[in-house]
Amino acid sequence: MSVNVNRHATTAASLCYLYYVLDTHPAVLKRLIEEHEDFLGADPAEASTRILAEPTILKRLTYTTAVIKESLRLFVGAGTIRSGIKGYDLIDPRNNQRYPTYVNGPFPIMVRAFPIHRNPENFDNPDVFDPERFLGDNLSKMKKDAYRPFEKGSRDCPGQELSMMEMRITLALTIRKFNLKTVYSEDAPEVMGDPAYNVMFSSAGPAQGLPVKVTFRNVTNM
Repeated sequence: MSVNVNRHATTAASLCYLYYVLDTHPAVLKRLIEEHEDFLGADPAEASTRILAEPTILKRLTYTTAVIKESLRLFVGAGTIRSGIKGYDLIDPRNNQRYPTYVNGPFPIMVRAFPIHRNPENFDNPDVFDPERFLGDNLSKMKKDAYRPFEKGSRDCPGQELSMMEMRITLALTIRKFNLKTVYSEDAPEVMGDPAYNVMFSSAGPAQGLPVKVTFRNVTNM
C-alpha cells in the first residue's frame, strides 16, 4: 500500500509524516495511546462519540498536540512567497550585509521554514524528533519566531486551526485501531537520516508517497 498525497492538501502529507514518526518512535506512540485512553476512553470505539459530545476535548490532548507540532517542525508541508518592497532590505545578522528586495521591480522572496526549523541555533539537536520541545517550560523558552510551519504575521495560513483539528481527530480515530508500519526498502535513500524525506508535488509529501503496511491493532494487548 502507498499513501499518495499528490492530489491532496498539505494536511494529508502532514498526517503521513505523523504516522511515519510514530512508527519509528514507539515510546512516543505508547504515550500518545495512553493520553487517548485517559481522555477518550479505554475502548477506541468510544472516541468518536466522546469527540462529538465534547469537541473541545481535543484541545486538552496536550501530548498529541506536541507530537503534531514536532512532526510539523521536522517535515514542513509548504512555504510562502512574498513580493519585495522598494526600500526594504534583508540583512544578514552575521555581517550586516544588506540585500535589497526591490531593484527595477520586486524580487519574489520564498520563505522556507525547513532550514529555520533545522537550524541548531534555533533548536537543540534539530534533526531529532522530540515532542518535549512543545511541553511545559520548554515551550516558553522557545526562540521567538523560530517555529513557523504555518508562517507568521498577517499573511499566515488561515486554515491552520482547521488543519490542527483535523490531525488531532484523525489520530484519535485511527492510532488505537491500526498499526501503520513503513515498508521502505533497506537500501532506500535517506535525507538527514529519514527515508521519508520531503519531496515536492503540488504540495510537499514524503518520498515514494510513504509506502506502509496497515494491520488491525490488537486492542487487548496495547
